Amino acid sequence: MKTPKQPQPTKRFQYMRLAIALSGIAVAAQATADKTCYLNIHGASSSFDQSYSVEEVQRVEFTEDALSVHFVDNPSYYEVLYSDLLKITFGRSEYTDVSMLSVTELSIKYLPSTAAVVVKSSKPIAHITVYNIQGVLLQYATPRTLEATLDLSALPSGVYIVRATSGEQTETCKIIK
Repeated sequence: MKTPKQPQPTKRFQYMRLAIALSGIAVAAQATADKTCYLNIHGASSSFDQSYSVEEVQRVEFTEDALSVHFVDNPSYYEVLYSDLLKITFGRSEYTDVSMLSVTELSIKYLPSTAAVVVKSSKPIAHITVYNIQGVLLQYATPRTLEATLDLSALPSGVYIVRATSGEQTETCKIIK
């Protein structure tokens, strides 16, 4: 004896259920948060990643092929195709590639007039190394500051490689002295 097949919910019904669930989560998150709550839309590609304060969002619509976020007091809206959508989350902090990666600004500059290398960073510099063109380590420093200067005046003329690390970022620079 065959069991009768259960009717499958229509796509429109599935979208409505998801919209209701998202609305409930947004209201609950906003009511319990002591900070601003964000609606984070994560795309299949980082170019689609967006964050919006829940207070700015008027409504979220699910159509047959796209998600639309409409804003309070603003006629514009953000739309992303489902094929480009990875997930939707709510959080206490805004989702951006920068905050997720914890980007460090790190720069290396050579001043030929003083034969000095200046390294600047937005986080403490873990270490700086200077190599000759054959790869031999000539200088090593662990400044643990946001700016450091290495004096290369004692080194003969030639080509050198300077490598600096700060946070999780490493920069390398070729210097011709």
